[in-house]
Amino acid sequence: MEIIPEEVAAVVFDVDDTLLDNKRKSAEGSLHDRSQVEAVRTIGRRREIDELIYMTKEESYDAFLSAPEHTLQSGILNMFTRAGLLDKMGLEELKGLVEIVADLKDTLHELILFEDGEAFDGAVDFVRGLSGQLGLVDKMAIASTSNRRDVDIFLGKVGLKDQFHNLSIITIENVERPKPDPEVFDKAFLSLGLPESDRAYTYALEDDPKGIRAAKEAGLRVIGMTTRFDREHLASQPVAPDFIADSFPELSKRFGLK
Repeated sequence: MEIIPEEVAAVVFDVDDTLLDNKRKSAEGSLHDRSQVEAVRTIGRRREIDELIYMTKEESYDAFLSAPEHTLQSGILNMFTRAGLLDKMGLEELKGLVEIVADLKDTLHELILFEDGEAFDGAVDFVRGLSGQLGLVDKMAIASTSNRRDVDIFLGKVGLKDQFHNLSIITIENVERPKPDPEVFDKAFLSLGLPESDRAYTYALEDDPKGIRAAKEAGLRVIGMTTRFDREHLASQPVAPDFIADSFPELSKRFGLK
């Protein structure tokens, strides 16, 4: 299936690992792993919980990857459960600890984003090309389960804040059911004020299988970006993307951008 530029009605973007380069190949770990692990270890030291003090970035990443929902709290709870803390503390106490760690992680992550938050190569030009060359002004939206503050920091830092209407930036604060539920993509599409028939010509860019499933169930065409998973992994999922792309320069060509 080819992308016909003249038929593109709108484009909806995930942020983390789609537009935002989380630097997952860095020796320090991804931006999220850095803030998550530091938060977990800090609270571990304060509470004298050995399982948290010695948490690794690999354990953090695996826990978020296998969490049932694409949210910070779901990932942290999965991490703690896998570490055996559910049996020691009980669910309610563990949930309270999750919120404490999540709050500290958010504080640490704000500083990391300001310092190291960058877009993938070609991402800024791609977004601006859609707006300028394809005339998709006011027809682009964000569908992210990150918090609004982090999305605003990133868009502002890379110079893309002016490309998205304020009401078309849909984040975790705007939804009750996170990815893989389609709510965030559904709300992103509806924010653009397009007819329902345009869903089939609206492209969603995602890197994660949970997000790909969410966008597909919202009735959008989905482009899977190989920023975290390779082509074979994305294509083998129960809900696979319609297209797979390795880079934004590649996408620019497929969308007919110069």
